[in-house]
Amino acid sequence: MAYSCKKVDRCGVCGGDGLSCAGCKTVDFTESQAAIDSASHTQKEALLRLASALERAARKAGRARAQKMLVERVRQQANQLQVSAWTVAWTELRASETTCDNEGIASVCATHSNVAPAAKLEELAGRFLALAREVERALRVVRAPTKSVARMTSDSEKLYAAVIEQIKGIPAELRDCQPAKQDSTSCP
Repeated sequence: MAYSCKKVDRCGVCGGDGLSCAGCKTVDFTESQAAIDSASHTQKEALLRLASALERAARKAGRARAQKMLVERVRQQANQLQVSAWTVAWTELRASETTCDNEGIASVCATHSNVAPAAKLEELAGRFLALAREVERALRVVRAPTKSVARMTSDSEKLYAAVIEQIKGIPAELRDCQPAKQDSTSCP
């Protein structure tokens, strides 16, 4: 601007803040977080169905008392595992990555790791699967229909594999860059 006291920034923009030529872009992983959360919720629901199936089969076999503690423990742990998975997915996993093409423009970058939260999520998924297997063994003891138990076993394995696949979709390390702002470009 002629006769203006605004400065031209390092990107050649009159009155600019020096950030427009940094070429920063953000990749969002929120969909992956939601998928992990949804998958752990599905694991919980499947485990609760298994517990209900055990409760019915045990009652039919006259062993309801013997299985009652297991059913109650499984229901409680299923809920706790799902809350833990939700907490890790939404509070510990990094949801986005910002990189700048022109990092020479005084960018400040940090690397964040998703390794520990991903390991926690894998461990929680494994605990869901272990509980499902425990209930499936109890279902065999009370002589639940074999086809039904086999289908439930297969479903538990598939759900575990789905959660692991979703976890693999989150990068182990994310870079977060923010270009440093240039000194004031306006007049005193």
